[in-house]
Amino acid sequence: MIFEPFVATHPRHAEYFQDMPCQVCADTRGIMAVDKNLCTMGAIIFDNFLPNSAQCTIEITNPMCLRKGGLITEAAKYIYDVAKRTYVYVLVRETNEKALNLDYKIGFEYKCNLEDAFEVNEDIIVLSMTKEQCNHYYTELERAA
Repeated sequence: MIFEPFVATHPRHAEYFQDMPCQVCADTRGIMAVDKNLCTMGAIIFDNFLPNSAQCTIEITNPMCLRKGGLITEAAKYIYDVAKRTYVYVLVRETNEKALNLDYKIGFEYKCNLEDAFEVNEDIIVLSMTKEQCNHYYTELERAA
């Protein structure tokens, strides 16, 4: 697995990003996981940066990028250690059980519902996570073990 910084103007990244439920903003940053044939396995995109938090969108097309030391670990190192943010937030449609299950497995916790935020009768669920809650954050020594 190869990790690439997300570049909105890169044709392969732009094509993959089209299907993600977020918009490119001035502060959009992220990490793409690709295989040896440069096929995208997944992406974690951060935007809406505030002094202590950022919002993220996660898109996974190949679950192999979820293994220990994979995409989530790289994204966690970036957002907590490089960008120095304490909280990461995700906004998930209440009907997207697959995404909710993955987010809870990663370590996100429920914060609140935004009623009818997606459309009438469909809420958005707000989840947050700190470095300590992230089940995929590893120090270099832990990763080597």
